[in-house]
Amino acid sequence: MSGLLPPRSSSSESGSPVNEFDESKGKDSNEQRKQARREYHKCIERKRRDRMRVLYEELRQLTEHSEPADKNVVLLDAIKLIQNLRNETEQLERQVFEKRKKARTGMAPPSTTSTTSPMTPTSLAQPGPFPFMPHLLVQ
Repeated sequence: MSGLLPPRSSSSESGSPVNEFDESKGKDSNEQRKQARREYHKCIERKRRDRMRVLYEELRQLTEHSEPADKNVVLLDAIKLIQNLRNETEQLERQVFEKRKKARTGMAPPSTTSTTSPMTPTSLAQPGPFPFMPHLLVQ
């Protein structure tokens, strides 16, 4: 913003500070700056609203609304969709974990030297196939 502001004062030949603009020009200049700021703000705000409109439209399409819907409805449907996807992901991860657990216990050869089973709680607690879902590791 400093590039938009005029210099405050300069030195005259006598050494005393003198304003480069007389009072009437200063007021006009002040008004011009205010108007320029208003225009800039309006432009930025218009771009922000346009971007929000585009994002809501994308979200509306992802939530399978065929006709334009209220923004609150779009947001609520997006929340429901995300929650459903999270639940589905969790169920699929549990299924994969159970299948891998069964595969490990069913394929492990009988060990004569080791007294611990391959599926001890300590082996389950170690970082495994699902380090991001630790509640599935200990049962």
